[in-house]
Amino acid sequence: MTEFIRSLLGLGALFALAWLLVYIAKAPRRRWRREVAAREPLDPQAFVKKFYPNGEVSADVVARLRPIYARQFGFDPDRLRPDDNPRIVFDRTDDVQLIRDIEAEFGVTFSSDDVAQLDGSLDSLLRWVARRLSASRSGS
Repeated sequence: MTEFIRSLLGLGALFALAWLLVYIAKAPRRRWRREVAAREPLDPQAFVKKFYPNGEVSADVVARLRPIYARQFGFDPDRLRPDDNPRIVFDRTDDVQLIRDIEAEFGVTFSSDDVAQLDGSLDSLLRWVARRLSASRSGS
């Protein structure tokens, strides 16, 4: 009986250690979520005025792309910023679904080279879509 209790205590200690390791590993994710949640929300016009004052990205692109990007990670789109890159702190992301959603929303197509050049930040996606839409409007 004593051997049985010792083995149960050993399993309990292993379980507690495993839980602690997972908790510690997810600390950056929790910290980043708190940071994003604490930000002041910016509507698309305020976002463009603050981060893209030279017009390189339009409020329309921001209004349509931020919700797609935010949906993948479960954030409020109005709290995201250009340098946000959740791929750094999240274990898994569905990049394929994100790309498909952007293609469907904007009527664009990503090549393998395009995807390879993106760094995963909101800024890289906003700029890519803005350039692609501008090129399609100018006929090139």
